[in-house]
Amino acid sequence: MSRAKLLAVSARLFAKGGFEATSMRDIAGKAGMLAGSMYYHFPSKNDLIAAVYAAGVAERSPARARHGRGWRRPVWPISNRFSPIRPMPRS
Repeated sequence: MSRAKLLAVSARLFAKGGFEATSMRDIAGKAGMLAGSMYYHFPSKNDLIAAVYAAGVAERSPARARHGRGWRRPVWPISNRFSPIRPMPRS
């Protein structure tokens, strides 16, 4: 199992179910490996989310650099594109 595949599976599951609700066992099962084997690549779930975040930033940085001007003002207001952010319920 490659580290890149684990990052891809993790990113997909974190995006779908959230960080707290996604377990290392969930990720390992979707990746087709034993949960304990994931700790070879990532010592903890926090290390895993940090790696997912870093991979996402690295993936988008070249696209932003190609435009050379940084971020542009969107054509439509961003607030119209996203639903309001609501606090997560506490358990």
